Amino acid sequence: MIRSFTPLFYTPKESPPPSTYINEGKAFIPALIFGDKFFLSNEIILLSRYSGLAHSLALSGQHLIVVSFISCFIVLWANRLYPLLFLQIPRYRLVPILSSFFAFIYLWLGGAPPSLMRASIMLFIWIIAVMRSMAIIFLDSLIYALLCIIILDPNYIYNVSVQLSFSALLGIALAQPILSQTWSLNFFKSYKKTSSFFYVFLKKSTRIFLCSFIITVAIQLTTLPASIYAFGYTSSWFFLNLLWLPVLNFFVLPLSFLGFIFSSISLYPISHILFLLASAPCECLIALLRFLNTHFEITPLWLPRFHWTITLSYYLLIIAISTLFRRKKTPTATKRMFLASATLLIVGIISYSKEELKNTVKLRTLDVGQGQAILIEWDGGKKRALIDSGGFSSKYFDSGKDIIAPILSNNKPLKLNFFAVSHPHADHIKGFLFLAEVFSIESSFSAHLHGIDSKKDPPHPLAQQLNTILQRKDITRHTVHQGDSIYLDKNLTLEVLYPKKNVIPKGNSGLILRLVAKGKGLAILPGDAEKKDLLSLLKTNQNIQAEVLILPHHGSKGSLVPEFYKKVNPLVAVASAGYLNKHNLPHSKVHAELLKQSIPLRTTAQEGEISFEWNINDCY
Repeated sequence: MIRSFTPLFYTPKESPPPSTYINEGKAFIPALIFGDKFFLSNEIILLSRYSGLAHSLALSGQHLIVVSFISCFIVLWANRLYPLLFLQIPRYRLVPILSSFFAFIYLWLGGAPPSLMRASIMLFIWIIAVMRSMAIIFLDSLIYALLCIIILDPNYIYNVSVQLSFSALLGIALAQPILSQTWSLNFFKSYKKTSSFFYVFLKKSTRIFLCSFIITVAIQLTTLPASIYAFGYTSSWFFLNLLWLPVLNFFVLPLSFLGFIFSSISLYPISHILFLLASAPCECLIALLRFLNTHFEITPLWLPRFHWTITLSYYLLIIAISTLFRRKKTPTATKRMFLASATLLIVGIISYSKEELKNTVKLRTLDVGQGQAILIEWDGGKKRALIDSGGFSSKYFDSGKDIIAPILSNNKPLKLNFFAVSHPHADHIKGFLFLAEVFSIESSFSAHLHGIDSKKDPPHPLAQQLNTILQRKDITRHTVHQGDSIYLDKNLTLEVLYPKKNVIPKGNSGLILRLVAKGKGLAILPGDAEKKDLLSLLKTNQNIQAEVLILPHHGSKGSLVPEFYKKVNPLVAVASAGYLNKHNLPHSKVHAELLKQSIPLRTTAQEGEISFEWNINDCY
């Protein structure tokens, strides 16, 4: 399943534009030559990511190519000043030596990121091969560079930058047969007699464009699994690289490097002009991205994170297909790769399907820091519901996108049967803003909300945002109260214990839910209910017994009601709280009372996600 959504960019009131400090185009320059994104606004960073251009802001091989061109330029001018230079040191040796010198300096200045280390190692391997008059295959140098990086630090194998960098170059290596065939094609033969210059120009420009397109598509295909695993999405606007990369490599980067060189020797007027010229295309790019986002919506494609067997099957399939090009007969090794790919694909499908055979219900208290998000999975994991979604005050880290979405999309479609909001406070509702945009959701549940279901008071801003998204995505929101039930299937229900009918809860008051299977209480989810809410619930004499108690309000002192613990009579209590949170939750008095009643306490702060699973057939 593929889902897309409109990026929720922050307005200038929330995030001052970089023009407050530096021109937006000039802000690209330190990002391009040093990877320093300090002056780039969050809007520009998101636009570059969702348009597939973020890799141009990372230090990589394209930077070293520019460094090598500068080395060639210096060597040519050195020969003009000293004509006997090439008699002492051949040009094919002098250029690599100078390139390696500048590459080493640039590696040091750039902070040696993994992608630049990879490019530098490949350059050094090429230099050694040239110096020793050896032939080196592109794919061999890529493998040697990977081995060097792993030997340097084995943990680099888990680095996203390393994975994307090597998978991108793998795509270029696999596309070599197609590229060589494309470059040898003779285009526009009919123009040869009429205009020789026009014919040559048209032929070469067409070759360059087609080869660039093939490289772009190959990189997109080989980086797809790593991109999805790391970020959860891929870009459908990757073709913008065909416009941006030539300008970047032949204009912006050379001028930026020259500007840096002149500024380092205090020739500031010249460097200022060079930086100004280099920033002009960057400003045009920013204007283009904003125009496209306004009129066409630059939206990424959000995809499931497939099982590792399916990912490996995908790569084997791509490699096998690449070996078929320009071959009349299929090699034996290629046949084996096709067979291995099919086998791994079947294993991946079986690993997904075997869970569906279980008649279980699983309750997962997700680790969302100082907040709460509870995932319920039933019918073999095919059906899922989310109760609350956590939330942070940060503009750049989102619990829905960065924590919950990776969990929900792990080898599963981007779908929720429903979600429920206990109350509209940020640490319970903010993650839903992203999830409601991206995931396929059948319905949602909440208590009556101020300003939305009742016009007496102004609505909570986050509740208003969420309601707007639900209306736009045509997701029905049901308001529930005491006595209602949310049916999961014929043997599984979420009972609504609180609030009472026609009561619009305020503050921390909200939904209190109880998960029940065949009449057996499995878990009670009180949200952020305070003492008055829990005492009011006790007066209703409802059955609130459950094996798992999610502590109300993350285990705060204001929600400590010993009688409530006794009536629930849980086997275990769980506190969803952040590690070393400023509120010191769960409170020591809550812990003491639980010890007094011999109820074990588990916290997400200490354990991370806490899960419970029941076999519905065993419930009675």
